[in-house]
Amino acid sequence: MFSPKFCPALLALHLLLFLISISLFAQENPDVPTSTPNATALPTPSATTEIEPPIAQTPSETIQESFFDSFIGVSYIPKATWSYPKFLNYEKDKLALTIDKNSFITYDANVRLNKIQTVLGLSAITDENTISGKIHRFSGYIGLKKMYFRLMKGKIAGNGVWNDTLATNMPARFNFDNSISSYDALYSFSEIKPKSSKLPPQASSSAPPMDTGFYLGLGITKGEVPATVRTLITTGGKENQKYGKFVYDKDYAFSVVSFLFGFDTITGTILADGVVPGIIQPYFSCYDRIGLGSGTISDESVRYAEELNPGKTFVDKKSTLAYLENNTSIGASWTPSFLKGKAIMAIGYNVFFNSIMPLSGAAETSTELGYDANIGMLRHGPEFRIFALW
Repeated sequence: MFSPKFCPALLALHLLLFLISISLFAQENPDVPTSTPNATALPTPSATTEIEPPIAQTPSETIQESFFDSFIGVSYIPKATWSYPKFLNYEKDKLALTIDKNSFITYDANVRLNKIQTVLGLSAITDENTISGKIHRFSGYIGLKKMYFRLMKGKIAGNGVWNDTLATNMPARFNFDNSISSYDALYSFSEIKPKSSKLPPQASSSAPPMDTGFYLGLGITKGEVPATVRTLITTGGKENQKYGKFVYDKDYAFSVVSFLFGFDTITGTILADGVVPGIIQPYFSCYDRIGLGSGTISDESVRYAEELNPGKTFVDKKSTLAYLENNTSIGASWTPSFLKGKAIMAIGYNVFFNSIMPLSGAAETSTELGYDANIGMLRHGPEFRIFALW
């Protein structure tokens, strides 16, 4: 089955990320009340200090709530490196995969209707050719107060080379073009505040408290991925498992129900109306999914496996699995003073990985053919982000 060292290590990493996000969220919501970020400290009166009378605001200068606020953002990963390391439980010496996309541009758009406390958002990811590049991941969401419903659809495409024994009509080289979809219900812990339509934020020499935009939720993820099928044989009993002849499945199907959490300090600060010009500060974003579900081997791969392991019959095409996914970025953001809080620029580094870990599928008798199907991908690269607000 899967490596015994792998599961605890990745679960520990996910737990660490979850604790970090909770810590950031706690810092922005302290128990002891403090002054508001936009409050201006008053000088202490002294014998030499003249206190000027307050200047009355005219009706046109009072803070007014805008009917709607919006922002658009562009994130660019110019060079993404894909790998399939051993710690993600991947047999790269047998199945070599090449992903088509090596650079990515993400377009985000968000509109908040303040009167009815509703948020609408769209996101699209394309390849590096911004003129003819195809959209290979799309997501949309709608939020009412602090509840959000999100739909994500995408695909993973490329080619594979099998460097092991071949069954009849089993190609050594193949192309894959698989789809992945997620349906999520989310709860945001951040307070969404409408911007003032009359008074822009003032430049400051110190950074205001970051709003992480932290959220929790439940979701369903379905899709297909290319995977190595490691067959299992036994002389009798699950305790005597040995590997048989491996095959691949270019369309391994999975469906999982997952717990997820995430945050993004840039978009969180925008939604909380905490943008202050002249600030350089770190930014963090994280998207994490941990799930349980089932995976199904294709009929074609079952035939390959039974041919290469004669006298054995597949136990079941469907098995229980665990699913892990993480997408993390860290870097620095800058809000130029000359743009008066209307733009945020950032540079950082992005790391993404996902993994499928089998939890069942062992052979129990000498005539059964068990299996575990595993896949693990790691992608990383520099990231540039820019947001325009109005």
